[in-house]
Amino acid sequence: MPARTNAIAMIDGQLSLVDAGTVEGHRQFVQYRDGIVRLLDDQLEEIAALEHEASRVLAARGLEHLAVSDGSNLLILGGATGTVAATGSPEAAVTVADVNCDAAAFVGDLLIATAPAEETHRVLLINPATGDVVDEATIDADGATAFIIPHPTELVVVIEFPMGQDGCVAQRVEVIGGSLRVDEILCGQDPVIAGFNPSGTRLLVTPYPDDPETARVLAWPSMDEIGRLSADDLAAEIGIGLAACWIDEERIAVYAMEDSLVVTNGSLGEPVRASLLIDFREEGDLEALVPLDAGRVAAGVWTSEGRFTLIFEI
Repeated sequence: MPARTNAIAMIDGQLSLVDAGTVEGHRQFVQYRDGIVRLLDDQLEEIAALEHEASRVLAARGLEHLAVSDGSNLLILGGATGTVAATGSPEAAVTVADVNCDAAAFVGDLLIATAPAEETHRVLLINPATGDVVDEATIDADGATAFIIPHPTELVVVIEFPMGQDGCVAQRVEVIGGSLRVDEILCGQDPVIAGFNPSGTRLLVTPYPDDPETARVLAWPSMDEIGRLSADDLAAEIGIGLAACWIDEERIAVYAMEDSLVVTNGSLGEPVRASLLIDFREEGDLEALVPLDAGRVAAGVWTSEGRFTLIFEI
């Protein structure tokens, strides 16, 4: 029997959400479009907004603390004053000059940011109040674009560095006493990090596109394998895609490419297909999955008519 889904809303445009923290048990997100930073609730409805010209919003805690890139520099809004003005325009930003970051995350009272350099990637630990770089590490990841996955309760992030045909490396980065400890994880396995479960005890890993065979759940922090799901298990001819997420503490959503959304238990067992508004065998592709609240997920979908975001409950 297929998993039951309930469509809640369909929003025009590509899914592009930045985690903005949790308020009273509910997740918030930030989306940047057309010079406006919008704070969204866990149904992607707008709570507040402010105007700011940037190329990207990289990290957020509500609208009070934002890390943005202007294409050349890292700007931290609310860093010096402790808040972003409620008038809809940001207070004076702290500028980290000549650092063109591709990812960032607030971790405790500090900011972890990544910036591509010549044949490497810089991992920076920054004081948001001053813009000072208090520690730095260098990762051998030529041509990569970084993605940062924060742990839900620890001062730890996992940073993924996909490098096209050269594969992918993942680094465990921990903040200890104002310094960075950096360790590579899953060496030689080209891992794609899909995220932690809400309690932070398990890590979901999907396959790199050049070998889309097997998704895995690993114990954190031991990295021992708890469960796996292969394309053969699903009779998925194309393989398992990049789009995947935790639905809640005990359920996972993965994508059998050009086939369907698949719902499993927290160990990737008991897989069942789920019906959505789009038939992925004929009409489109599933590009991203983002958990909004327990049981509620946002899906970034491509069709011949354009991209849109589908919000649904499982």
